[in-house]
Amino acid sequence: MAVAGAAPGLGCGTLWRPNAILINVDDLGWTDLGCYGSTYYETPNIDRLCAEGIKFTDAYASAAVCSPTRSALMTGRYPARTGITDWLRPPNFTPRTIPAPNGGPGRYVDDPDRAMLCPMRRQEMPPGETTIAEVLRQVGYATAHIGKWHLGRGKSLPEYQGFDVNKGGSWNGQPPSYWDPYEKGRLHGLHGLPAREPGEYLTDREASEAVAFIRAHRERPFFLNLWHYAVHTPMHAKDELIRKYRDRITDDERRDRPVYGAMLESVDQAVGAVLAALDERRRKRRVESQLAHAERLAGIGTLAAGVAHEVNNPLAYVSLNVEATIREAERLARELARGSAAAEEGQPWTIDLGVLEGLARSVAGHAAAAAQGTQRVKDIVVDLMTFSRVRSDETQSFDVNEAVDIAVKMALHEIKYRARLEAELGEVAKVVGNAGRLSQVVLNLLLNAARAIEEGRPDDNAVRVRTAMEGDEVVLSVEDTGRGIREDDLARIFEPFFTRRGLGSGVGLGLSVCRDIVSAHGGHIEVRSEVGRGTTFVVRMPASAADASAPDRADDEPGDEPGDEVAAPAARGRVLIVDDEPMVRSVLAKLLGRRFEVEVASGCAEAIAALQQEPPPDAVVCDMMMLDGTGMDVHRWAREHRPTLLPRMVFATGGSFTPTTSEFLRDVAPHRIEKPFRLRELERLLDLVLAQA
Repeated sequence: MAVAGAAPGLGCGTLWRPNAILINVDDLGWTDLGCYGSTYYETPNIDRLCAEGIKFTDAYASAAVCSPTRSALMTGRYPARTGITDWLRPPNFTPRTIPAPNGGPGRYVDDPDRAMLCPMRRQEMPPGETTIAEVLRQVGYATAHIGKWHLGRGKSLPEYQGFDVNKGGSWNGQPPSYWDPYEKGRLHGLHGLPAREPGEYLTDREASEAVAFIRAHRERPFFLNLWHYAVHTPMHAKDELIRKYRDRITDDERRDRPVYGAMLESVDQAVGAVLAALDERRRKRRVESQLAHAERLAGIGTLAAGVAHEVNNPLAYVSLNVEATIREAERLARELARGSAAAEEGQPWTIDLGVLEGLARSVAGHAAAAAQGTQRVKDIVVDLMTFSRVRSDETQSFDVNEAVDIAVKMALHEIKYRARLEAELGEVAKVVGNAGRLSQVVLNLLLNAARAIEEGRPDDNAVRVRTAMEGDEVVLSVEDTGRGIREDDLARIFEPFFTRRGLGSGVGLGLSVCRDIVSAHGGHIEVRSEVGRGTTFVVRMPASAADASAPDRADDEPGDEPGDEVAAPAARGRVLIVDDEPMVRSVLAKLLGRRFEVEVASGCAEAIAALQQEPPPDAVVCDMMMLDGTGMDVHRWAREHRPTLLPRMVFATGGSFTPTTSEFLRDVAPHRIEKPFRLRELERLLDLVLAQA
């Protein structure tokens, strides 16, 4: 049985590292489970696992006995390749050997009268074999083996085969006893499972150790190898469960079935304990995630004044330039109107062409300045959207300095009355993860730094943020000259809900969330502090293996600036504009109408009606969020009725507000453009799609 669960970290993509639990039940007959039809044995927890996952009805085992099967599970190699082709005998077992028949090479072991002779085999899994635990540990997993191992001793034990923890794994093919201290005669206990509670049942102990391991690894992905000794001999079970199954016996059933049934039900209860621990973990994470999101939104609220200031400055610039454009355009219109009136009356009209040219250039200059101001507003909105994005499972290679820059801009208004904000961003490699979530980490650290410094003396204090490369790690640090953190608090600051702030100042999840986010990026976070002198947080993350040297396309590439000329296409195409905002629809129709034949639709219903007409448009520019539906609805209709149009659909979005829209824009939409966009951006995109018509 295999159980997978969400690991801390980012969901899909390069960083998706789910927790994994492999449950192996020794000597279990597959027809003895309720999910496979048994009515005598009760296995509700295993049945639940089956109902919630995948049930296999046809499969092959790598071997018919224990040790070769276990070796194959660990290495992914056939028993003949590892040399373990039969169950491993205890150290005091001396096999009989006989020559191979027909003078062939090698020897055979055991009774020469057996129907099938066995070749000489290894008595341990070779230490040089690569196990799944070794592979997972190399990529940051915590690993544990609990229960039966039966793959040898010495360097073949779990702790030498990639497992951080080994509870009970030894050469034993069966336990001396199922009751603590798990001894019988000269056989003393199980490796890694010291006596704990006299009479404790071994299967319960295995479950207890598994639950403890799960609870201890909430920030790090883990692989748990839970291999029960049950239902292997000796046939030991709890009396109350034996009585339960004895009461079910009919005359034609074997008398040992009650003990087997009791052992199997204990295994099922152990599976139930593991599932309960995972359920508890999911509930706790869900609550923490909701509280953390609420705290993040509260942080955005705290920064509202600074954000408003950031937006108002470029808005004032835009507003003044638009006003100047209107005035100069009116002057130009008056001069031209005077000339037109003179011409109608047959009067001579004299005007300095330099004046006309000056007015025209002034209009163009103010319009270009206004466009630059709107771009600044757009950049601020993009920063806010990047920071506040709820989805945590979208991963890609990104520039750490850009994520830091977003946080610095957002935190500046909060910091500038307390300290100087100094940023020293070096040349660093990209990392794989989520830029918005890393911005959240940096913003949280910057705000904590600001709150550690009293207002009123900004020239005497500093908050410094730095990035640099150290080997193959990207290192990010946030340092302040604030009050510092008490030594007895340093060990607790990353605990969920720990805070020294007063009521109304958050729920104490900020640093806990920061640690989880950094861990999800494959990194770790360190802190050092001295009371009265300040605090430094250091984040270390592995650099992306991808080539990060290619620069991203800049907004100011040729063809993007106002005034650059763009050649018109050789042929005009028919373009359908779908948008429920009248002003946007109107201006797009007017501006695009100079180059294309334009039709408009005010929403999904009108768009679908237009697409039903013959011939259909050559291209579609569709808004994503509208009053009567979404761009996904239009795309769905086109996929069913106009599939050839799909490659020529462009979706305009001001932001994706649901996971479904995000997935559509990322994985399905053939072309997308972010609002607010420049006319030439849209024209270039339409030229591209119309070339496919």
